[in-house]
Amino acid sequence: MCRLFHFYHHWLCRGCRRGWGALAAAQRMALLLQVTQWQIREMDEEEYRRWL
Repeated sequence: MCRLFHFYHHWLCRGCRRGWGALAAAQRMALLLQVTQWQIREMDEEEYRRWL
């Protein structure tokens, strides 16, 4: 989850020269939610409990 936070902070909050900064706040949040859902599905039960 820490990696996900760093990804979000760098690419989605600050934006970048390749166009991420052009996303609206709602679009950035929707993308973050999609990535988080993918991350949770890949976790085993122990990892999920630690993440909570």
